[in-house]
Amino acid sequence: MKLFDLYNNSHVATIVSHDVINNMINHSYMLVSSDTYLVREYAKYVASAFLCKSNDAPCGNCNVCKRIEHGNYSDVIVYPKDNKNIMTEDINSIVLDEAVLPFESDKKVYILYDFDKATVQAQNKLLKTLEEPNKSTIFILTASNINNVLPTIRSRSKKIEVGVLDDGVIKDYLISDGVDAFTAELVSSHSFGNLTYALSHTKNISGKEIIVLAKDIFNNLKDSSMVLEYSNKCLKYKDNLEDLVSQMMICVQDIARICATNGESSEYNVGLYNLKSLEAISSLCEEAIKKNNANCNPNSIIDGLLLGILEARYKC
Repeated sequence: MKLFDLYNNSHVATIVSHDVINNMINHSYMLVSSDTYLVREYAKYVASAFLCKSNDAPCGNCNVCKRIEHGNYSDVIVYPKDNKNIMTEDINSIVLDEAVLPFESDKKVYILYDFDKATVQAQNKLLKTLEEPNKSTIFILTASNINNVLPTIRSRSKKIEVGVLDDGVIKDYLISDGVDAFTAELVSSHSFGNLTYALSHTKNISGKEIIVLAKDIFNNLKDSSMVLEYSNKCLKYKDNLEDLVSQMMICVQDIARICATNGESSEYNVGLYNLKSLEAISSLCEEAIKKNNANCNPNSIIDGLLLGILEARYKC
């Protein structure tokens, strides 16, 4: 499965195609998603939908589509130009450039990644352009947290929530990207429906190990005599402690769903838990993340969490 296929099967493509076919193209679109990799790729396909000459735009095969995908089409301009956030200077450049007619087509498209991280000054500067847009200009903004975008810009943009992907879709994509089936299954089932998260873990050995360790804790931590053993295992990932605890919370959610439906599982030793103990463990995980963010000692955080899991299990 290719990213182009994911886009074509998405509601983003449906909305954009409707606007193109009915000549209702907005001057500004805002794609909202915490899946930064996916939303960046979708932004390029949206730009292609506006500029591709095919009756089924974007076709993905023509010269325009291919050049936009590879970042070398002159009428699609991407910001920021480096890893920094969008600054006022960037918007100044856009304002000057917008006055120049498109070079290769009848439209000029600006893609502004992570616009929710742009400075307030930069956002205000763009607002003036959005209030009096050039007829040949289209803006595509991406944002993880729409609340960090000025309300006045939100009101002038057509918002499209990208949404999460099904685990099966992520698994198929990972396999098509060369990931082995076992890893693809493991990572996709713990990816929150987020392709960016999944890709980061398939390319990161410790990420895969963290998923395995989290499951191991919930299945095999039986009594306090094992706390030291598992504490040492967890300390290997003290620099990724929040990732580990987050994975443990996913385990809690998985087990809770199984318990709620009286189901069975080949992944978890469900008989060790009930909904009340899982609720207590979920609170312990949230507290552990808060302590980690407050720079508390990793060893004490881990030991406290492991002992807390045992206590919650036996008390409840």
